[in-house]
Amino acid sequence: MLPMIAILVPAGLIPTYMGSRLFPKVPELHFRQLILVLLTLSGGTMLVSTMFQG
Repeated sequence: MLPMIAILVPAGLIPTYMGSRLFPKVPELHFRQLILVLLTLSGGTMLVSTMFQG
C-alpha cells in the first residue's frame, strides 16, 4: 500500500503544481487547447489499449 501511495501522490501533485504555475503565464485559450489535446491523447491511448487487450 505504501509504495502505491509513494507513486500516486507525486503523480497527482506534480501536474497540479505545474498547471498552477503555467496557467497565469499562458493565454486562457491556449491553456484550454492544451488541456483538450492532452485529454484527447489520454482517451485515445486508453481506447487503443483496450482494443488490443483481447
